[in-house]
Amino acid sequence: MIKRLPMHTGATLALAVAILFAAATSASAQSSIKMVTDWAFEGHHSPYVLAADTGIFARNGLTVTVDRGFGSGDSVPKVASGPYDVGIADLGAVIAFNAKQGSKLIAIYQVYDLAPLAVMALTESGIKSPADLKGKKMAAPLGDSSRVMFPVFARVNNLDASSIEWTDVTPPLRAALLLQKKVDAITAQYSEVISFRALGVKDADLVVMRYSDLGVRLYGHAIITTPGYAASKKDELTRFLRSVAQAWTVTIKDPKTSIAAIKKRNGLIDEQVELVRLELMLREAIGTESVVKSGFSSVDPSKLKFTADMVTQSFGLPAINAAELYHPQYLPPRNELAYPK
Repeated sequence: MIKRLPMHTGATLALAVAILFAAATSASAQSSIKMVTDWAFEGHHSPYVLAADTGIFARNGLTVTVDRGFGSGDSVPKVASGPYDVGIADLGAVIAFNAKQGSKLIAIYQVYDLAPLAVMALTESGIKSPADLKGKKMAAPLGDSSRVMFPVFARVNNLDASSIEWTDVTPPLRAALLLQKKVDAITAQYSEVISFRALGVKDADLVVMRYSDLGVRLYGHAIITTPGYAASKKDELTRFLRSVAQAWTVTIKDPKTSIAAIKKRNGLIDEQVELVRLELMLREAIGTESVVKSGFSSVDPSKLKFTADMVTQSFGLPAINAAELYHPQYLPPRNELAYPK
């Protein structure tokens, strides 16, 4: 069962929003920022759209364009090469990119305290463990973080990744391809279980192998930018991240309002499905025990180093200095990053 988050009354929410906005830094002119997400707008992207469309960014002196992405493998180069100022991407994809290209990107806000990646198969397939995937047909979008990071999962679990036959697929067809038995398994973010439920698949009929349960307990998606942009836009980035924290706070207190914001961007989404997806991601990846205790974007250096080492070793890449990857100096004061109770 999905446990519902407590809803606040409209008056309480209005007061909370007013307090947040009152604390925002004023600016005499609006600064423009272009942002790309890691995927099509889903429940866990709603805070950024909410901030753009309801004035949270504006009250912090920013005009922010928020565009959908096509996977971490897509958003990483878009930020690195300049079309976008900031983006969301799996930290593992950023690490691999930096190791190959040099230090082109930095993380400035850690969104997912735990990467919610998984392999999924139908129970009737007989697939129960990573070893059962050898020689199987699997599907995922090419740039999806779960596919990008699959070699890490394979290495840790002694699976020959080269034995997998991959099928490139668009996100809406991933679950359908598995249900039609055209592939044996898929990779996805854990929230894909919500899509299967919406298609009438019972949890008992689905095998879910979480990367985090099988040796790949890593940091997940982060907000990224380039060192050059960060150096020239420190004040703007601090106001941007203040807005992000405010938007997540509003979202956690009133998720239905946040989901309504992305409904305006994509009228085809099922609001109830995306609400459940958001709640699941809050519980599994964002509002972990560590984040609830220490606040948004509270990064443990040892876990960051483990993430960097795991990725570079799995891909056979040069080691990177994890201390140069994450830059907390662009965050607002820690008291503004408290996780809402």
